[in-house]
Amino acid sequence: MLRLLKDYLFHSVNTVIGMYQQPFSEPWDRRLRHILAEGEITEISRNIIIFIYGGDVLEIWIANHWYSYAHLFRLNGEYVGDDLQARPRFKTMRLLHERVQELTSKPVTRADFYDRLGGNSK
Repeated sequence: MLRLLKDYLFHSVNTVIGMYQQPFSEPWDRRLRHILAEGEITEISRNIIIFIYGGDVLEIWIANHWYSYAHLFRLNGEYVGDDLQARPRFKTMRLLHERVQELTSKPVTRADFYDRLGGNSK
């Protein structure tokens, strides 16, 4: 609960003083929620999480939370220019953060990883 309050405090400050690196985008927020619900996670690194969604490979930035978090970094291996990057709602950023924490909070075996995603390890 304290973490949630701290996160929303940072969000409020970032919003008031304009510290978010990317502008808010309603379409990106909707798309990212669909990706979180239906996309397949293929890799998580220190800076990005990679999803396969709708036949595309999407690399989403997960470093620098919250000021530069949850924007599309690469699409099918191509860098997304700064002028096209956008951020979702804070609530969606938190959903992504929770998913990342779920999958990286402790070392997991390959079988555990796929069990958490609801798939199989083959």
